[in-house]
Amino acid sequence: MKRMSSMRPVASFLGKAIIPPLLAAVLGASQLYAEPYTGNREANPAQNQQGESAREQAEQLLSDARRQLRQERFSAARERLEQARALDPQVPGLRELERDIATAEEEAAARERAEQARELVRSADRLRREARFDDALAQVDRALELDPEARNAERTRERIVSDRDRARERQLRQQVERRIEAAQNALRQNNFDRARQYEAEAREMAEGLFEREIERLATRIVDQEIEVHLNEAERQMREGNFDRARQSVAKVYQIDRNSRDANQMVARIAREERRAVEAEARERAGDQLAEASRLMDANEPEEAARIYRSILAVLPDHRQARRGLQSAEQAMEAPEPIEVAQVTEPAPEPAPEPEPERVEVAQVPEPT
Repeated sequence: MKRMSSMRPVASFLGKAIIPPLLAAVLGASQLYAEPYTGNREANPAQNQQGESAREQAEQLLSDARRQLRQERFSAARERLEQARALDPQVPGLRELERDIATAEEEAAARERAEQARELVRSADRLRREARFDDALAQVDRALELDPEARNAERTRERIVSDRDRARERQLRQQVERRIEAAQNALRQNNFDRARQYEAEAREMAEGLFEREIERLATRIVDQEIEVHLNEAERQMREGNFDRARQSVAKVYQIDRNSRDANQMVARIAREERRAVEAEARERAGDQLAEASRLMDANEPEEAARIYRSILAVLPDHRQARRGLQSAEQAMEAPEPIEVAQVTEPAPEPAPEPEPERVEVAQVPEPT
C-alpha cells in the first residue's frame, strides 16, 4: 500500500503532463480540452472515441506491465500499472495485476533472502573447515534470521557444534597431557610440591577427562614421596641418627596417617636404637664392672650398686652385673661391726726383787 501511495503523484503527473498532450496529438487539441459532456454519449462521438482510445492505451500499458512483471522488473511494471490507472481507473485486470505484482515482489524477496541464507550457510561451512567455529555459528544465525527454513542450516549448525566440541576436547587433552607430563618430570626430580601443583591444574581443567590417569598420577606422587621419606629414614637409622630417622617417618604420617610402612619403620628404628644402646652399654660394661669391684673392695657397696643397676637398666640379662648387685645389696644389709673402746690401765708397779739366797758352801778340806 505504501508503494501505491507513493506512485499516486507519479500517476497524477502522467495524467496531467504526459497523457493530455499525447491524446491531443491523436485526437486534436480541441477535442482533448473540450468541456466534459454529461449528456447522452451518442450525442458526443468525439468524446466516446477519446474514451475508447484511453481504454486501449490503458490495456496496452497493462499488457506491457505484465511483460515487465514476467521479467521481474517490478518497478517498471508498477510504473505501467499506474499509467494505466491514470488513463482508465476501471480498465479490466488492473487490480488483479496489482495483486500479482505485490505477490511477485514478495516471492522474489523471499527467493533473494533464501539465496542469501544459502550463501551464508555455505560460508559457515567454509569457516567450520577453517576451525573458526564462533564465526561459523554467527553466519548460521544470520542465515536463519533471513530464512527460518534455510536449507542445511540446522544440519550445518550441528556439524559446527560437533567439530567445535571435538576440537575443544583435543585442545583440552593436549593441555591436560602437558600438565601430567610436567608433574611426572617434577617427580623425577623428587619435587613433590611442583608435582602436586601440576596434578591439581590437570584435575581442574580436565572436566571429567583423564580421570584414571590423574588418579594414577596422584597415587604415584603419594607413593613416591612416602618412599623417599622412608629411604631417608633408613639411611639415618643405619648411620645411628635415630632422631632424624623418626623425623623422616613423621613426614610420612603427614601424608598418610595409616601408613603401614611407616609403622614398620618406627618399629625397626626402635629395635635398631635398642641394639645400638645395648652394644654401647656392653662396651662400657667392662670398665663399669671394674669400677664397681673396686668400690666393693673399698667397702662402698652403695656406689657399687648404683653402677650395677645402671648396667642392668640397659642390659637386664647381664649376669655379672646381677651377681655384683646381689653382693652389694647383701653387703649393705649386713650389720656393721661394733667398735669397743679400749681402756688403758696403769702399768703395775714392779715387784721388789727378792734378795738372793745365801748359799753356804761347805768347806772342803784342803788336801794334805
